Amino acid sequence: MHAISGQLKESVNWFDKAIAASPHFVEAHFNKALSHEKLLEVGESIHAYRKVLEFADPGEMPAKQAKSFLDSMDAFIRQSHGVDLDYYLDSKSEFDRAFKLMERTDWAGALAGFRASAAMIERNATLHGNMGLCLAHLGHKAQALAEFDRALEIDPTYAVAITNRVGVENMEEGFPLESRGIKVVNYSREKVLAESRERE
Repeated sequence: MHAISGQLKESVNWFDKAIAASPHFVEAHFNKALSHEKLLEVGESIHAYRKVLEFADPGEMPAKQAKSFLDSMDAFIRQSHGVDLDYYLDSKSEFDRAFKLMERTDWAGALAGFRASAAMIERNATLHGNMGLCLAHLGHKAQALAEFDRALEIDPTYAVAITNRVGVENMEEGFPLESRGIKVVNYSREKVLAESRERE
């Protein structure tokens, strides 16, 4: 009912409860995957659809739809990043861990994590923007600006990097950017949603 009414985050919580009670519950894995897909949570939807393939009858609709999604995501990621799904998920795991450190203002730890993610998949505007923010908070103005420039080279419309770059331009090399807390922005999701609204 939560999924039908558009409360997708809440629906995932309940699908997780169903899966905890019955790990082979195909419909719960499938509907969880659909919710993540609608939320544009790519990594989570990949994991959930893989569970569908693990437990579903290959001839049934859930397995066919899961395979179609995974095949299309694999093709897209290979074309856009030149890597397979597993490599992409490893990079995303590093990114997610680093982002949690950044939220706790562990700038050095977050920077190391983002660099580990970039070593796997470099062409990611958000990744470079976050590295720029970490470097600024560590007092490395020139390196921070270079990361914002790389982010904007990848995506010239990345508004968060544009805004953060202006703030960093006013700081002094060697003096950390004053911390005002982290505002979480899922830029990729917001961009897709904005493009979708423009098409309507």
